[in-house]
Amino acid sequence: MKRLRLALMALAGFLALSVLDPASALAGESMLKAPDGLKADTGMIFITLSWKAVDGAKSYNIYMASAPGVTMKGYKNLPDAMTHTASGPSFNHPKAGGGKSYYFVVTAVGSDGESMESAEIKAP
Repeated sequence: MKRLRLALMALAGFLALSVLDPASALAGESMLKAPDGLKADTGMIFITLSWKAVDGAKSYNIYMASAPGVTMKGYKNLPDAMTHTASGPSFNHPKAGGGKSYYFVVTAVGSDGESMESAEIKAP
C-alpha cells in the first residue's frame, strides 16, 4: 500500500510539473493550427491570397519568395524574399511584372506565438 501511495504521489508530481513548468511542456510552440485552404487569385494588379480563419489568431504572417521552399525560418535565404502581416484571412500583394511567380506560406499569430506554416502555393 505504501509503494502504491508513493507511486501515485510521484505520478501526480510529474503531471503537475509537466503542466505547470513551461520548460517541460511545449515551451515556445503555439497551440494555433496552421492556416488551411490557402489559395491565390491573380487579377490585373494584385495577387489576392485567402485562407480559412484560425480560431484564436490575432493576425497572420505571409512569407514569400520567388523560389519554392518558403518557410518562416528559411524564407530569407530565397530570392526576392518578403514578409507581410495581415489582420484577417486575406491579403493583396501587387502583381510582379515580367511574369514572375511567387511562392507563399501563411502562419497564424496569437497570444501564445506563431503557428506552423500553411501548405505552400505558387502564384500566378
